[in-house]
This record gives sequence, structure tokens and C-alpha cells, in this order.
Amino acid sequence: MPHYLENYHNDFADQFDAHLSRFYIKALKVKALDKPVKTLNELLKPHYKHPTHDHTNEVRVLLTAAAQAKKEGNIGVKLPLGNDLFYNSDASRGQKLNNDRFKCVCLAAEKLQLLDLYIGTQANLDGERRLSRIVFTNELMNMIEVDKVKNYFPDIPKEFKPVICKDLDSKQEIKLPKGYGVDSLQQTRINAWNEVLKDTTVTINGVVTQSPMYQKHLVKCANTKEVFTVRNYVFGGGIQTQSNKNNERSTITLNAECCTGLDVKSIHPNLLYTKVGITVAEDFDAYTVNHDHLQYKTEMRDLMKVVFMCILFSGSKSGATNAIKNKLQSDLRSEKRKYSWLLNDENEVSTTAKHLHDSLANHNKPIQQFFYSKKLWLELQSKDAEIFDNVIADLVEEREPVLSWHDGVVFPTRLKQKVSELIFKHWDAVLGNTANLVIKEEFCNTADVVQIKRVFKPSFSTRNKLVANDPVTIAHCVKQIGACQAISQQNQRVSAS
Repeated sequence: MPHYLENYHNDFADQFDAHLSRFYIKALKVKALDKPVKTLNELLKPHYKHPTHDHTNEVRVLLTAAAQAKKEGNIGVKLPLGNDLFYNSDASRGQKLNNDRFKCVCLAAEKLQLLDLYIGTQANLDGERRLSRIVFTNELMNMIEVDKVKNYFPDIPKEFKPVICKDLDSKQEIKLPKGYGVDSLQQTRINAWNEVLKDTTVTINGVVTQSPMYQKHLVKCANTKEVFTVRNYVFGGGIQTQSNKNNERSTITLNAECCTGLDVKSIHPNLLYTKVGITVAEDFDAYTVNHDHLQYKTEMRDLMKVVFMCILFSGSKSGATNAIKNKLQSDLRSEKRKYSWLLNDENEVSTTAKHLHDSLANHNKPIQQFFYSKKLWLELQSKDAEIFDNVIADLVEEREPVLSWHDGVVFPTRLKQKVSELIFKHWDAVLGNTANLVIKEEFCNTADVVQIKRVFKPSFSTRNKLVANDPVTIAHCVKQIGACQAISQQNQRVSAS
């Protein structure tokens, strides 16, 4: 049976996402795959829902995905399985592929313990969705002779664009505005950054992972024609620095050097306090309010970050309160509760939402003029993006490896003083002063060299037993399987050089 990501906490998929390739639906028509396609199709045919239907093309899609993952040293792929996206790949057009038949192929392969299938989620109100995941076993991977197909998977996929622009309202990609083309500052910087990372060996949890390829996002407002340069996101597979949790980011190494992670404390509130000319006290925290849940200070602060975004970016006070209510109600219905220490009664949702709203709004009264502005997030992200884009560009110019997430950067610890100075320099250049700048050290590892070790590789039967009992442990085992393959590939690279 397939697994549904909506039934798992986000942390589950995050644990092995660093070892997945981003696959765009296509069937590679090459001789090297002909025999594996025929063999796998015959093996799966008795398990198809409609055995008389021809599934050959869809089997070729599955093996194309496995070939890409193997070439990139990964254990599986992320891919779209919804009808609206499955047929939306340039490479899939004209190949007469069928989404339902492909799912049937995946289910049959899972029944024979050749893969694990994790069905993604539908788009939410913000247009966000989670792609499906397929994790392959060695048995399926071994059907492919990677040396015969690796040249069909270039290091820079043809789907990659250094800069993309999305419409604010529809969230759909649109034509790049004038001034952001091939020779623009944004594209030049992204290409230079990715060139450095291409030659960087990245590990997470001691395991070699595919180096990220970053892409700059722009947002355009149809009404005003304004274009906002917002954040960098990882395109494709490999390590997803914007979604990795602190405990995972802290294990990152770059070229076998231990790393440090720095970000800025309360960056958006402090940008707004700077905008109104207020220097906040050194111990002031925009997200910390008085409350009775002293055992859950960290959890309350995290919740207040969400409340703050609702207050800033909803169109009205009632809209903000409703957004907070929706968050609380969603948590009440979830199997993976985050706020059980705060709320367990549906009848108390409205009262709790209003209390959270009012307490945080009063705590940040000096910046109340910015509350309830749907587009404010664009201005704030543009500011923090400008600051950190400049920091990254300075490091890349010196060929230093650096990863980013939102308002933070990961880099070799030997650069800690330099990066701190760069953040101060560019914050001052963008905002005119550094009064409300507080750099926060998320982690700092100081060993000179990290030894990359081979890890235990569980059998597939063990992995299947763990699926039923402990999703967190199974994710860890899946990651370990990827570790062996990724490290093996890395060793091959070293030997070849």
C-alpha cells in the first residue's frame, strides 16, 4: 500500500529529502533501458490492475527516474503525480504517458518490495503542495547500468532557470520582467554561486548529498507592475536548506570542513522597528509575551512567530484572527499535535486565537501601522534578500562555499568572523544603520576536518517492518541506504580523479 505524506509530520520526509533527485516526468528512449524495461514490465504485469493494458511507457518512466537517482547518487526521486502536473513537463509531451497507469506500475513495484511510494499532497490555499516521493531498493537500482545512461542527465537540467518570476495573485510563473534577463545581476550572481557549489562536497549527518542548485524568485504585482526580488530556493534535488531543521543543518559540512550557521534574530519585526526609527532594547524579543505556559517557552515563541505573520500579512484584524483560528483548528484535527499544551477544546479556539492576537499586537504596538498589510511580506523579504544576496555574492567572489535558508547562511566555521562583518556591512548599506541588528548563532562546529563514514545498510525486509511500527526510524533507515549509495559514488569520483 502507498503511504500518504499528509499522514506524516513534515519532519518525516525531511529526513531523507536530501537524498532524493527532482524528477521531471519523462521516458528516456535509449537502448540501455530496453532490456530493464522489458524485464521489469514482465515482472510487474501479474500485479497490474488491468494486466491487458500496455504499461511499457510508464515502466520506462519509472526506470528513467531510477537512472537519474542512481547517476546523482541518490536513493529516489521527488516527482508530481497529480494530473495537473504529471502532464505538464516539456519532456513528457508527445510520449503518450498515462498518470493512472504510472501509479499502477508504482503500486505493483511496491507490492514486490522494489520501492516505497509516498503520495504527495494537493495544493493548499497558498498554492503550496508536497511532491510525491519514490524510494528505490538496490534490487531495482541494479537493473540499470548507470555508465550507459549518465550522459542523458546533465549536471544542469534543461528545466533549470537561474531566475523565475511569479504572479502575486495566481502564484503562476510568468515571463521575466525587463532587466532580469541573461546578463542581469541576479542571473549572474546565481550562476556564479551554483558554479562554486558544483565543485563543493556537501554532507548532512555525515553522508554525502547532492549539492544544491539555487534559483532566485521574483514576485510581480499585476496591478502596480511592481517587481520584488525575494528569496533563493533550492531547485531540484539534494539538500533542501530552506526546509531542513536546525538539528539537521547543524550536521552540514562543506568540503569536509565543519560549519557555522548564522541568522538574524526577529528580522522582520526589527526591520519594521528600524523603519519607524525605534531602537529596541538588547533583550527585547518581538515574539516573546507573558504567558502561563512556562514549560513551553520555545513552543510559545514559535507559535507567536506564526501569529505575528497572521497579524502582519492578513488584510484586517478579523482576517488575522481567523487565520490564527484556522492554524489552531488544523492542529486540533492533526494526529501530530503541536499545540496540545495550549489547547484541546474546539470551543476554546476563538477565545484562544483572540488572546494570542491581542497579546502580541499590544507587545508590538509601536509598529501597529504596519499591521494587516497583505503585501508587506514582499517588502520585508526584498530587504532581507538584498542583504543576504550581497553577503553571499561577496563570499562567492572569493570561491568560498555557502548555503542559505531564508535569513540565514551556512559556511565553513573558519569564516565566522568574516561573515558576521559582511552581515553588519550589508545591513548598514541597505537600512542606513545597524541599531536593531542582532546576529544569532544557530550552531557552530569547530573540528578542523570531518571524517565521512560509511553507515549501516539495513535490508529492505527490515525497512518494511519498521514502516508499520515507527515512521521516524524507517526514515532514518531510508537515509542510511542512501548514504551507502552516495558515499560509494563519491568514492568512485575520488578514485577517478
